[in-house]
Amino acid sequence: MSYGSLDQRARTLAAFLLDRARPGESVLIVLQPGLGYIVALFACFYARLVAVPSFPPRARRLAGTLSAIGRDCNAALILTDASSEPGVAAQLN
Repeated sequence: MSYGSLDQRARTLAAFLLDRARPGESVLIVLQPGLGYIVALFACFYARLVAVPSFPPRARRLAGTLSAIGRDCNAALILTDASSEPGVAAQLN
């Protein structure tokens, strides 16, 4: 991915986020390390949102951790991907 492509993807996501949250609000980023995570992080920077990174849940012993992080940061939004969504949803319900 080029810097220009990264910038375009991050700005597109930032516009999407700003339709759903106000600058200064927290966004819980629940993604594996990689390009998607970098795009999400830069999108938060561009949108002036507070990025709160977390790894996708995997183990039952960590049950409740994600929901606690979300409550602590008062997350307005959660960014995740299709492969992590079932685990994220299970922890937040």
